[in-house]
This record gives sequence, structure tokens and C-alpha cells, in this order.
Amino acid sequence: MLAQFADIVGARRALAITLDSPPRRFVGTANVGFEPETAPTVSLSIDDLSNPLTVSALSLHAMSCDRVSPLPGVPFGEWTAIPFPQPQFRGAPVVLSETELRQIQLEGCEVRWRAAADRRRRLGHAPAGVALLEASVDDVTLAALINAASLAGPVLARMAAVEEFRLSTGRLDQQREMLTTIMNSLPDPIVIINADRDMVAQNQRAEHLLSTTDHDSEGRRRAVEINNLLFTSHLSKAAMGATESAGSRELNLVDPDEGTDLLFEVLTHALGPGEGGHTGSTVSVLRDVTDLRRAANELERQVQRVRLAEIDAKRERDRLNLILENVADPILVTDDRSNIILMNKEAEQLFESDDSESWDRAAMVQANDTKFTTFITDFTISPSMARREQMKLQIPESGVELPVEVVSGKIMNRRGEPLAIVSVLHDLTEQAENERLYEELKTFSSQLE
Repeated sequence: MLAQFADIVGARRALAITLDSPPRRFVGTANVGFEPETAPTVSLSIDDLSNPLTVSALSLHAMSCDRVSPLPGVPFGEWTAIPFPQPQFRGAPVVLSETELRQIQLEGCEVRWRAAADRRRRLGHAPAGVALLEASVDDVTLAALINAASLAGPVLARMAAVEEFRLSTGRLDQQREMLTTIMNSLPDPIVIINADRDMVAQNQRAEHLLSTTDHDSEGRRRAVEINNLLFTSHLSKAAMGATESAGSRELNLVDPDEGTDLLFEVLTHALGPGEGGHTGSTVSVLRDVTDLRRAANELERQVQRVRLAEIDAKRERDRLNLILENVADPILVTDDRSNIILMNKEAEQLFESDDSESWDRAAMVQANDTKFTTFITDFTISPSMARREQMKLQIPESGVELPVEVVSGKIMNRRGEPLAIVSVLHDLTEQAENERLYEELKTFSSQLE
């Protein structure tokens, strides 16, 4: 159209300036007579009424300039702007009235009132752009060009809309394919449901659980039917506004292939009109928590076992404490490194220092500890399980010598490693006194003889 208009008026160069999308600016879309690298770039705001091209496009009136009147970005001297309309659409710029047009003063430009097209053609039309010709056009030719532009404008607008719809459809198909690929790549089932509780879309994982084919076995069909009933029931409860509880979002389904139970956590999100959906539409994501629940159950069982073991250990510890408190002989428990970890009160009197500043008592306690530690260290590295040995200790409070017999035994763990050593110190003082009395009696008897 631009080339034909230029040929009719004998214009060497011409530009087509059309309304952009969104409709906030007029931009150059076609040119005639320019080299590709020299074509001007035109961009005009629809609010700039100081530019004659904007005024011509918005008023649907032709405008011309027969003397030098430079346009921003357009290297034309004399020129004629022929507007062309398009059908009304939502958000279209408002057409300037003749009263508003007469109030606008454009220096060096003339509104071609006499060549205006039929006013009825302005009804139901919106600005689409102008054909800018580098030529001066007489009224008769201009009237014919305006009439042709008024007929061609809606056709060009429809062609542009069809092209835009085609591009939008292509982009929509790409986005849909991308969305489908993303949904199918996720391991969790995803289901989109409309307000009537019908499934609108689902990924491959959801189809595996909720859809059947003609080649499926009867067992798989039964399992899928059960899954649909359970899932529909869950959605119905959610739609009724059931109160949230610990297990209200959990859903038990059946694996159609294996027949085993599957546990899912259903995360539902409402899709409103502002998110590309309809009122009442929802998207549900089913997170497979079967392994997590099994792990949780196993962990709970382990915790119960630990608690029972703690109860048993506490019972055994109480029993051991009772034994330690009621046995008159000193008892010591050492670890696998010969360190004393437990002893009763009788043993504390021999091996534990107090807050007193007596050097003699501290020396006797240290001597007792050294003798006992030497014995335990040697017993720890030996392969025998029990050992008896006599040694002489000192009572720190009085300094009296105390002969004892140490009876030690190893406690082994399940791997056969020494866990602890229990040592009991039997007091040999009475036995030594009896032996002394026996020797004296034997001596006395020999003297009697």
C-alpha cells in the first residue's frame, strides 16, 4: 500500500508509522526509497500532540507541509501524512474531535479539511497510523488516497491481528510444551482440577496412578479405580472445608503395578483468575512420603527399643547401686583404660582424697591408687577373664596397714571386647589374726608337751 501511494503521487520516499502494542507509541514499520541501513527509526508517544504525525494519526485527518518543516527523526522537507484507521478495540487511543484539533497549533503544518473522508467512516474506528509521503498532494488525489486508506486500514489491522494471533498461538504452544515437559519431569504426581471437580490436566506420574489404557490387566484397572475413588473422596473432604489435622493431608493409594500401599501428602493450591485459571480450579501435588513414613516408623521402633534399653539399664544401675551400698567390702569398677569410674563408700575411704590438707593422708591414698592401678593395668592386657591377688593397702584415716585380696572379673560387650572390670577387695585382717592365734596356740601346745 505504501509503495502504491508513493507511485501515485510520485514520492521518492515514504514511511508507514503504525500503532505499537501495547498502544502507547507510534513506530515506523515499513519504508520505501530508503536503503536498509539508512531507514529512519521513528518512535512517537501518543501523548505528544506537538508532533503533527501524532495529531494526524489520532484525528484521522490528513496533514501536509509544503515548505521545510523538519520532523524529529524523519529527513523529509515537504510531506503529506495520510491517516488510516482500524476497528475499535479495548484500550485503543481516543480519536481527537474536530474541536480539539482546531485548538492545536502546529507551526508550518496544515490540516487538509477539504480532503477529509466521509465523517461516517470515523465512527467505530480507532487510530492505526499514517502513511507519510515525501510529496505535495492535491485535494483530488488526497481524497482518493484517504478513501483507499480508510478501506485498507481495517484490512491491514485484521492481517496484523491474525499474525499476532499466530505468533501468540506459537508462543502458547511452546509454553504449553515446556510446562508439560516440566510437569512430566517431576517425580511427584500433579493434577489440575476445575470447579466441577473434573481433571483438566495431569502429568505422567499421575496418569500412571489414575488412568488406564485398553491394554491394562484387570488387576491394574481395579487398582486405578480404587485410586480414583480415594482421590475423589479426599478432594470432596477438602472442598467441604474439613478442619486441618495431623493426617488430614495424607492420602493412601495403591501401586497399580506392584499392588503395594503408597502414602502421599497432598498439597493443594487454588488457581484464581489472576493466575491463568478459573474460579474454583485447583492444582494438587502428591508428594510420595511412603519411604519417609517407613523410615519414621522404623525410627519410632528404634526409639522405643532405646527407651526400653534405658529402662533396663536404669534398673540394672539401681540394682548395682543397691549392691554397692550394702556390701561391706570395697568394690571398684574400672573402664578398659584402667580408670576408676565407680566405687562404693568403703572404696572411697581408701582411694579418694578429701579436702583436708594432710600430706600423709594424700600420700597413702596415692600409694593405694598406684598399687591398685598397677594390678588392674596388668589384668586388662592379660587374656584371662578373672584374677585374684593379695596386696597390702593403708587406711588413710589411721595409717593402719590393711591386707586385702583383690578379686577382679571382666565384663565383655557383644563383640567380645572388655567393657569394664569389677574388683572386690576382701579384708584379710581377721584371717591374718586367726592365723597368728593359730601359730601362738601351736607354739603353746608344743611347750606343754
